[in-house]
Amino acid sequence: MALWEFKIKADKQEIPAVVESIKAKLARVRAFNREAIIAVSVEMLSNIAEYAYSGEGYIIIELIKAKDKVTITFKDSGRPFNPGDVHNTEQKDGRGLGIIIARNMTDRYDYTYCDGMNISVFEKNI
Repeated sequence: MALWEFKIKADKQEIPAVVESIKAKLARVRAFNREAIIAVSVEMLSNIAEYAYSGEGYIIIELIKAKDKVTITFKDSGRPFNPGDVHNTEQKDGRGLGIIIARNMTDRYDYTYCDGMNISVFEKNI
């Protein structure tokens, strides 16, 4: 069951309010380290806002709590970009390290590009 679903402008000014909403929703999940999902949220929202669109665009965020995990999904119709393709050895200028750290903080990561949408899914076990 989805705890939360929201569509925001792909604008860095939107990020603090969205992150606060995610924190509030995650506060209901007992015995769960929320920091990983928060860090992933900040990183993904920042990257989508900065790189996905050359003009105006939107981000859809879905937060789902199952019995044994929390899943957060980010969808955008910007330029295709798979965060899973960013590797440690490619980061000579420091760019991309946030995505690597975000992926490593979660238990599962998946990316698909479907019907013109980037769909990045991160799961954290409870």
